[in-house]
Amino acid sequence: MAKRTYTQEEKLRAVVVHLERGQSIPEVAKAYGLPAQLVRSWVKKYQEQGFVGLEDRRGKRLAKQTPRNKEEALRIENARLHEENELLRLELYLRKKLEELERGDA
Repeated sequence: MAKRTYTQEEKLRAVVVHLERGQSIPEVAKAYGLPAQLVRSWVKKYQEQGFVGLEDRRGKRLAKQTPRNKEEALRIENARLHEENELLRLELYLRKKLEELERGDA
């Protein structure tokens, strides 16, 4: 069975019902047909990071993401630099191989 994915707006709607209207997490979960633990995790992420905390980032390369905080910005920059470094190494390797082939060393 495929897992259901929820938009940021759907997540926010459930969080707002809990935080602003004062409904308990189990009540919100029942009203929206969700597991209580899922709503609880959304509330926690929202309280820690705001609306961007509800974004689903699974399957996205770290170097391509926008940072949510300073620590994450450093991790993203580090990932971007590692990716760039790997591309430069590959380019250097290919240039050396091309020079070998042109000289007839291969």
